[in-house]
Amino acid sequence: ALVDERGAALVEVNVETDFVANNSVFRAFVTGLLSDLLDHKLSDVEALARVMSSQEPSLSVEELKAVTMQTVGENIRISRALYTPVSSGQSVGIYSHGNGKAVAMVFLSGSENQEALAKDIAMHIVASQPQFLSKDSVPQEVLEREREVFSSQVAGKPQEVVEKITQGKFKAFFQEACLLEQAFIKDPEVTIQGLIDRAAKA
Repeated sequence: ALVDERGAALVEVNVETDFVANNSVFRAFVTGLLSDLLDHKLSDVEALARVMSSQEPSLSVEELKAVTMQTVGENIRISRALYTPVSSGQSVGIYSHGNGKAVAMVFLSGSENQEALAKDIAMHIVASQPQFLSKDSVPQEVLEREREVFSSQVAGKPQEVVEKITQGKFKAFFQEACLLEQAFIKDPEVTIQGLIDRAAKA
């Protein structure tokens, strides 16, 4: 992942071994891909393969990939690519774990100079792997499925008890699955939403 004055870019590139993933030639290839995404404002792997590489201007990205594969001796697959502009009033934070095995990029709108907060939230995402942003973003079918599971666990109990237990189970589900409801990994006393609210007031 990379962010600069051109915007923000994220690319997933797969190889077969950690040895190659840590190889300087491979890592330079990936860095070049990020620059190409930013230069051409691309979010499409096939379109990326066709552009001329910023690393080797005489070669397309696809051709440079073939050369890099010969050099490192392993297959390389560019799986996903993302480019997004960064507007004024946005803060972007990137966290990369395990030499790029897990990466998160967080955009905070309406909050300039909050890159450290955005990076903390990105680190939290990599560690906690939330499924959804907020309670409101959980699809209805997921809620129904969870409700069925909860109902089967409390079958035979009085309705008011069922309601109370179900509410508690949904609260626990949201705290586990939704980013904004999760306890911040560096300070479990505050949720991610609370962290953002606190920064907004500062």
